[in-house]
Amino acid sequence: MIRTFVSVVLVACVFGVAGCGSDDSSSSSSSSSGGSSSSSSSSSSSSGGTAPSTQTTYKGTFAGAGGDGGAIQVTVGGGGTSKQTIHPLAVQQVSGTLTLSGGGSVTITGSFDDQTNQLTITGGGYSFTGTATSDGVTGTYTGPKGSGTFTVFASANAVPYCGTFTGDSSGVWNFVVDAGKLSGSAVGSDGKGDLITGTVTGGTDITFTTKNNASGTGKISGSSATGDWASAGGGKGTWSGTAGCGG
Repeated sequence: MIRTFVSVVLVACVFGVAGCGSDDSSSSSSSSSGGSSSSSSSSSSSSGGTAPSTQTTYKGTFAGAGGDGGAIQVTVGGGGTSKQTIHPLAVQQVSGTLTLSGGGSVTITGSFDDQTNQLTITGGGYSFTGTATSDGVTGTYTGPKGSGTFTVFASANAVPYCGTFTGDSSGVWNFVVDAGKLSGSAVGSDGKGDLITGTVTGGTDITFTTKNNASGTGKISGSSATGDWASAGGGKGTWSGTAGCGG
């Protein structure tokens, strides 16, 4: 009788009748199904994902012939990465604004090539071209009144100052300050330009030199900056600027 019962059970198992380890099989199938779902989710994420883009804000000033000048602010990036990759595009979008010292603003757009470190932006009759360094970008531009130079720091906290210099010569005096560094441009009424570099100690005390061998000092007080300048040829005078350049 026992032998007959065992035989029946064996036959039932062979022909797939209920029981005989179906719980294990179901568990295995469920686990397999779960794994497939996880794989599908991963695949979906991979096929539809877009790597996060990065943006860098540049702030500074420009100065040129005919008393032209003002503040410049641009953002590089924003959509500057392609799908399914974390590598930035070689050429990234640029957008921003010029705040003119004489009043008004200009919308500018362009591109930044991170392979050549070249920044190119245009708008409102202006065209800027510069080369990036570890601190920012310095370059030249042409505008409605003529040509000039510009400099921007790679920092959203940079503060632009726009003003004038007077004395034995006079003209536009624009610079930008960030984290103890100073950079800018001076352009005389004769259209001749000079590049300014310097330091700011304690957030107030300015010391600078220029490419054409002028030098000077100054002090920041609130939203204003004032100081003296002297050239290697004996010329001297004063300078002043206001934060924000009217913006």
